[in-house]
Amino acid sequence: LGLIFIIKDTSEIKNYSATLKEKIKEIEEKDSNIQKLLEELAAEKSSSVEKIKQETLKITEEHNHLLSAINSLNLPFLITDKYKNITLFNNTALTIFPSLKNQQTTIQELQKTQNINYDLSGQIDKCLKEKTLIKLPDIQIKLNFVNIFISPIILDAKSSPDPIGASIIFQDKTEQYNLEKSKEDIFAIT
Repeated sequence: LGLIFIIKDTSEIKNYSATLKEKIKEIEEKDSNIQKLLEELAAEKSSSVEKIKQETLKITEEHNHLLSAINSLNLPFLITDKYKNITLFNNTALTIFPSLKNQQTTIQELQKTQNINYDLSGQIDKCLKEKTLIKLPDIQIKLNFVNIFISPIILDAKSSPDPIGASIIFQDKTEQYNLEKSKEDIFAIT
């Protein structure tokens, strides 16, 4: 009786051993699959990082080209966000608005400090709401007379049609205005 019990126990051990070997083989296969997936993910990550680096370089180059173009304009140029914070300006803008160099400012603050007696902020609101170019002729800023052009900045009219800000160009008409004023004065005298 004792001998039969031992043999029976040995067969159970063999069955258990075979089952255990199968489970170990399954685990090894799963581990191998996981290792392959990890290698594929690492390769994909490396590829994605490289693509991001290339896109970042392209964007940086485009940004630098845009800044160069903006700074080469001989007209004062400002960009605002949709909250009317001035986010970008060119060097020519500093000749009319020297306060821009010292601090980040808004259109409302610029109007106050430069004594602009025109609702530039309201016109930006109108431009952003109507999504159209606004032309403001003969606006006086200190001793200068300027035409102001406000245009909405829309990234993609299909996917995000709402403006993200506005670009503002100031065309100095002071010389032309003074010339016309002088002509009027001469004709008035004669």
